[in-house]
This record gives sequence, C-alpha cells and structure tokens, in this order.
Amino acid sequence: MIRANRRALSLPVAVVTAAVLACNTLFTPAPSGAIVFTSERNGDLEIYTMDADGQNQTRLTDNPGYDQGPVWSPDGARIAYHSWNGRDLELWVMDADGSNKTQLTNSPGDDWGAAWSPDGNRLIFVSNRDDNNELFLLDLENPTGVGPIRLTHDPANDWNPVWSPDGTRIAYSSWRSPGNNREIFILDLENLSTTAPRNLTNDPAFDAAPVWFPDGQHLLFQSKREGNWDIFIATANDAGLVNLSDHPGADRLPAISPDGAYIAFAYIAFVSHRDGNDEIYAMNGDGTGQRRLTDHEANDINPVWSPDGKYIAFTSDREGASNIYWTYAKIRKQSQMAAIYAISS
Repeated sequence: MIRANRRALSLPVAVVTAAVLACNTLFTPAPSGAIVFTSERNGDLEIYTMDADGQNQTRLTDNPGYDQGPVWSPDGARIAYHSWNGRDLELWVMDADGSNKTQLTNSPGDDWGAAWSPDGNRLIFVSNRDDNNELFLLDLENPTGVGPIRLTHDPANDWNPVWSPDGTRIAYSSWRSPGNNREIFILDLENLSTTAPRNLTNDPAFDAAPVWFPDGQHLLFQSKREGNWDIFIATANDAGLVNLSDHPGADRLPAISPDGAYIAFAYIAFVSHRDGNDEIYAMNGDGTGQRRLTDHEANDINPVWSPDGKYIAFTSDREGASNIYWTYAKIRKQSQMAAIYAISS
C-alpha cells in the first residue's frame, strides 16, 4: 500500500503530498493555473494534473509504455503529448480531464516535442521519420486531410520549436551551422516557399533555448559565446543582441513573466549555477535587479511562471527525487507542491 509521509511545515498554502518518485520536468501551467506533469509514481511515466496548490492530483493516462511531454493548449481545454507504443513515439491529444484521447501521428519514426500555435488550431512537432530530426506542422482542424507538412529540410537536426506570439514565425534550435554548431533559426510560416530559415544567432559558440517576448520582436536564448552559458536578448530582425545575465556562473533556461509585453516591465526567471549548484534566479527585462529566489544545496531547475505572474513553479531534487515546488516571484518564500510518498507492501 501507499503511505503518506507528511511533515509539519508552516506554509503559505495547503501542502498535499504526492507519490512523485520521479517527476518529468516538462510541466506547464494552464491558463487556469492548473499544472500538468509526468510521474512514474506507479512504475511507468504517466501524465497527471493538479491544482496550483497541489490539490486534486489526477492521473490522465494509463499506458503500458510511457506518456510524456504534456503541453496545454492555449485555452487550457486540451493537452498534447507523446506516447511510446512499444515501437516509436507518436503524438496524441486529449481533453484536460483525460477524455477523448486521439492519436495524431502514425509514422515509422519518433514524433515528439509538440508546440501549440497561439490560436490552438495547429501543432508543430519534431520527427525523425526521415532519419534526422525535422520540424513538421499538423493542422488540427483537418487532421485526416493532407497530414503533417514538413517545414525544415536539412541533414542536420532541428528541434525545440517555439511559436511567435502572432503565429507567423517559428524560432527553433538547429545543428545545421558550419562545424555542426547549435544555432537559433527563425522560419517564416507565411513565406515557406520563398524564404529560407534565417540564422538569428550565427556564432561559433552554442546558442539554444529560444523564448519569444510577448511583443514578438525580441527573443531570449542561452549562449556560450562569452565562455559560459549566459542569457541573451536579441531582436528578431537581427538588429543586435545583449548579454542580460552576464555572470561567470552558468545561466540558462530563461522564462518570461506573462506581463512581459514590454521589456522594461518584464521579469525573467532563469536557472543559475553561480552558487555552486542550480538555483532559480530572476531579473528585470533589461538584466538589472538580479536576485536569487531559491536557496538550497539541491538543484532547482525548469522555472515556469504562473498565469498571474505572482509565482514561479520549478522542479527540485531536494527531497531525494524530482518534485514540483513553487516560490513567490519577488520574495524568498517557498511551498512544496509535490512531496514524496513512502511505498510499502
């Protein structure tokens, strides 16, 4: 049976323990504030949801293989994910309560890494069905029609697609640069037949993890161009870039607050190794006001903002396994949302 290992804690919200022996880090708050995540608490990776305070934890999938990579649709009504069928990974979609599961792809390769368009009608995903990782576009309004459209055509691997806020462009990571170097490219979806993907970063060092500002004119990314990982901001039209974090420690995995329509008012959460382990930091949109939000000897990673911008959810191994926590975005005060259950027979 499962026995809850509860602890006496003084916390700003209710604490609900959860049998999360290994929580996948690809979790995303829905517009409502609910969180979707993967956990192997029952022996294999399955998809769960819970309220922002850890309540109402609900298992949505039950597959002999594993289900992973869940992402909310923009309206919070559906969840896209990839599932292992014993042969390869395929894309699926389901309603927020786990009903109406529908398989979207059926290829001889792996299909994974789905990203919803801002209007919720399309998905871009990564597939190696043609031997290397390329980007494909699937129209959910006509899923049985033409089928996925291949967007990139290069012998190198392309992955990590992110939509521009207006849904007209895709930023993504690619190995296609000379020397097999990771760069960030931008693809114009409205001019696919006439416009080649554009190398935005174009530097001998690694550039990765693009994130669009809500204004659609700027992107954040992490880069090693100054010797270690730092957070940079670039204009989408190649007008220049600036090192925002600028620290000898490794800074990476940036996430922009929901109210970041204007750089001057934006807050950026990121992971930093400047203190000897991974901690969550935040800074203003121009790089000023850098502050440490977590302080623990374990590793805190993968920051994600709550829809109202007041909290930052993250994963941490501070309890011996990966669990989900949240912290206030502007002060140091933490609450564990997913503690560990002890399992006995």
